[in-house]
Amino acid sequence: MRTVISFALVLLFAISAFAAGQMTKEKEALAREAVELIQLEKTYIKSLEAMFDAYPPEQRPMMKEFGKTMNFNRTMEASVFSLATNFTVEELQYINDFYTTPMGKSIANKMIIFNQEVGIVLQQDIMEQLQNFLQSGGASPEKNSDL
Repeated sequence: MRTVISFALVLLFAISAFAAGQMTKEKEALAREAVELIQLEKTYIKSLEAMFDAYPPEQRPMMKEFGKTMNFNRTMEASVFSLATNFTVEELQYINDFYTTPMGKSIANKMIIFNQEVGIVLQQDIMEQLQNFLQSGGASPEKNSDL
């Protein structure tokens, strides 16, 4: 009897985990709403602009022209898919409920600025560290064990 109960619990857990990772119509709709409420496309555009601002001044006009050619359709679809497969229906509903409140709207707007400002520093760090890495022949005294 214990074996049957244990098997049933394991099966129930597996089904729940599988269902949480599935893209249903309901989860897709909620994820699309979240993408709009969180203003992800605007965040991506502002982050890209910030990245271009990290380039040397003589390269910025060319990079900004390149930015005008960017299409975020694939990125937006990846955002919807990731939200829909990594969050439950309840979590997506909570996200959407929160971002429709005045506080949620304020945070969404401020996160765009936050991501833009941090994106500049991240891009500068990447460029600097990549240049150091390449100049050292691929050897780096500081390793990030998280990667």
